[in-house]
Amino acid sequence: MSNSDAARHREIVMPALLRHARTIYGGAMRGALDRAGFDDIPANGLYVIGGLALGAEEVPLANLIRDLRISKQAAGQLVDTLVMRGYLERQVDPTDRRRLVVRLTERGAEAAKIQGKARDAVDAKLAARVSAEDIAASYARLGLAPRQGEALNDEIYPLGAGSDTSVGSTDVGTVSWVVPTVQCRTACYAVGTPGHSWQLVAQGLAPAAHKGLALAAKAMAGVAADVLNDPALLEAAKDAFAAFRAQNPFANPITDDVEPPLDMAAH
Repeated sequence: MSNSDAARHREIVMPALLRHARTIYGGAMRGALDRAGFDDIPANGLYVIGGLALGAEEVPLANLIRDLRISKQAAGQLVDTLVMRGYLERQVDPTDRRRLVVRLTERGAEAAKIQGKARDAVDAKLAARVSAEDIAASYARLGLAPRQGEALNDEIYPLGAGSDTSVGSTDVGTVSWVVPTVQCRTACYAVGTPGHSWQLVAQGLAPAAHKGLALAAKAMAGVAADVLNDPALLEAAKDAFAAFRAQNPFANPITDDVEPPLDMAAH
């Protein structure tokens, strides 16, 4: 694979997965609404109805235009259709009488309930593919009790807690025997995701992974700044490291006579 192909692959993976997810959820919600007699909701109507049900009761029309990324004319036509078919109603914004807000009618609220149940059903099917053992193991590695229905863990686990087997293979392991190092674990992928899997790789392109990565970098940079600005803390870290090394001698498992198997690709 060329560099350009690899870059293109990275660009299309997350959009493709999100498009597939939208198709799965959209199809399930459309089917449930059609069976319940709500078969006249236009394109993008599910987004408006679902968004109003999940968030604010009243939304300015300008916000809909921004969130849907459609023209003012298209947004107006969409709202007109939903109002005409009894799903929405327009009202004067109580905080600014120059603006109009839209809100769900009784029919719209009923459609939103059906839409929500269909969404929950898809969520349940996806969650069922992750075993209780996988979820429990994810929490146990950090010394935490399992939580049900949690996609990303938001706890700060106790320092030093968790399983001794919660390790990974990294060059930092060797470096840490030479100089003191610091590591930080943050939530970057869904609870119960198997390690070294395509599910984990795909989530690496999601915003949650980027936020977790940035948070870890900030935390470690903050520790470094504290140490550099506190000579006593720096000396204490050096002393603790020296004491540990004195009781735990290190023998590099990769000796000087070991050479990498450069002919692996030939077999």
